[in-house]
Amino acid sequence: MNTILPIDKYSVLLYLLVKCINGFRLTYGQGILLFSIGCVALESFWINYPASNREIFYPIFFLAASFFFIKSNISLLKVRNIFFVNVLFGLICAILANIGVGNPYSRTLLEKGLPDLFAPLGFSPTNQVFGTFCVLHLIISFEYRKFDWTFFVTIIALVLSFNRCSIIFLFIILYIYRRKVLYVILCTIVIAFIKWWKELEVLLSTATLGSRDELRYGVTLSFWRSKDTMVYLFGRGNSNTTDKIAAKTIWERSYIENGLDFILHSYGFLGLLVISIALVTLFLWIYQKKEWKFLIFFLYYLLIEQWMTHEFLASSFMFFMGIITMLVEQKTIKNSRHGRNFDSNRYI
Repeated sequence: MNTILPIDKYSVLLYLLVKCINGFRLTYGQGILLFSIGCVALESFWINYPASNREIFYPIFFLAASFFFIKSNISLLKVRNIFFVNVLFGLICAILANIGVGNPYSRTLLEKGLPDLFAPLGFSPTNQVFGTFCVLHLIISFEYRKFDWTFFVTIIALVLSFNRCSIIFLFIILYIYRRKVLYVILCTIVIAFIKWWKELEVLLSTATLGSRDELRYGVTLSFWRSKDTMVYLFGRGNSNTTDKIAAKTIWERSYIENGLDFILHSYGFLGLLVISIALVTLFLWIYQKKEWKFLIFFLYYLLIEQWMTHEFLASSFMFFMGIITMLVEQKTIKNSRHGRNFDSNRYI
């Protein structure tokens, strides 16, 4: 899919250019990480050309942008307000779609067995990306204790996204920040399912989970059964399988949803090694600072959510990495003023 770069990718490239011109510099660790994964991506792209595609470079651009974002000192409350524009727009579009006014900014829940119901999408490419922006809005709200009307609208929008990963993330957030509220919500959910089981059991359907395993079969054919050492080392240099491979699968889709499959298919085991080292370093950095809640956020987002449907090609990946890291830094600085040690240069 060597199409023209989408507008969000152009925006990221422009952002990186502006930051470089303004003198923003990466730390040693950040530079090593980007250089390492960049070399693997270039090698994979070159080996597999012309079957490779440029999308394998998007996560690297997003990661670099998140590093500059961390240093920008931008107000996270302003970022929160920007996220809410998308949240509110998506919610309004979903309401319009549910009353018969069709639009491309909402999405039918046909895959979940609810073809007549539409979920908010906004300017996001998927419901999960929309949910991630909602999650970031809520985390910033809790950290800054901003519980205005936008906070409650965002919770409603997240729930109406009907995205399991995002709703589970909401439960994790409530467990960390407002445990009693979570218990009340869980009790309400249990009572609702007891009373309206037949109407609500579709929401617990595992059919979509089974379909995710079926969607992985394309990578099984393209990567695991390639029996090619270079493919195992550097991947296919492509974020999608070929149409020929897709035709052999049940859903006939070339898009790779699973995050691990995406990494292996795009960068091979060398890329997986570099990314694994980076993740371990990130987790150890947060562990050393004893910011447990942010460690939980990173663990869930990077190891669980991306397993279901990855966001490496979406701007939500950049914002999540940047915002949570900024919050860790801010929390560490605040704690250092109360006697805890702090080293401002120790982050990826």
